[in-house]
Amino acid sequence: MEAGYDPDKIDKTHQGEMQLYTPTDGLTIENTRFEFGGRAGLIDLAHQEHRNLTIRNCHFKGLGQNENWGARLRDMTEMFTVERVLCENIEKEHGFYTFIMGSARIRGVAGRNIGSQLWQNRPSYDPLPVGEGETIVMEDIEAHDCGLPKGRRPGFAVSWFRGSRQSLVLRRVLLVNKSQGVWHQKAYNSVGGLLVEEHAYVDIGRLEIDYLNPSNPSAQFRNVPHLEVRGGYIREGKLAIYDGGDVRIARMKGDFVIVHKVGSSVIARVKPTKGGSNPGYTFNPIHHD
Repeated sequence: MEAGYDPDKIDKTHQGEMQLYTPTDGLTIENTRFEFGGRAGLIDLAHQEHRNLTIRNCHFKGLGQNENWGARLRDMTEMFTVERVLCENIEKEHGFYTFIMGSARIRGVAGRNIGSQLWQNRPSYDPLPVGEGETIVMEDIEAHDCGLPKGRRPGFAVSWFRGSRQSLVLRRVLLVNKSQGVWHQKAYNSVGGLLVEEHAYVDIGRLEIDYLNPSNPSAQFRNVPHLEVRGGYIREGKLAIYDGGDVRIARMKGDFVIVHKVGSSVIARVKPTKGGSNPGYTFNPIHHD
């Protein structure tokens, strides 16, 4: 994996919060270290369209002053690009909190010691789904110790929430959390690794989730019409599928269980083998009684 920034290329340091007040077209923010406390390192205040925004080789570093977000960005259209970024020491919420309306290419993003999530995408406050026919590619991602007890809302390390109709392609994603924590009055060590809801087509290659005793499924998928996960490792817990359509899970190692639920009924439960791998699972609703 090639995640995180290149410190030798950093030539600017921004102290405090960088604010985007107006819509942008083709803006590139690169080779910058953001050192901040409080609300955010980079924040959109325009609440209008940002076309072809690029963030490249940046470091978002919290200073231990109740940080909410490394970057909080709304209404990215056409192609949103993020390459070689590290987010760290963000006490309350997320590394990236985004509203992606079009396509995106996210590569080489790393996070560590983040109160909630490395990446959360919540596409719009508008009730209508967005991104029909667009594609989001996310590859070479590493998240270490995200969703900590001190965070405002400890959650999945990476979340793609409902409301989007883009296809979602994930490649080489590593999520690790072995911190000691307490959730729901029980001694869980972590919350959950990956959450995806409603995206039209989800294709995941090489997913590794090394979570101890998670309170939620290690990976969770809701209402995904087409889901394919092939190659990787889930240490323990569940890979949970709720409703949706076609499913193919293959070549996964680890002591985890695949659970598929449609409505209120569990239609499949696939346990790991003694050899430390999961035999996989295929589902086609057309052939299901």
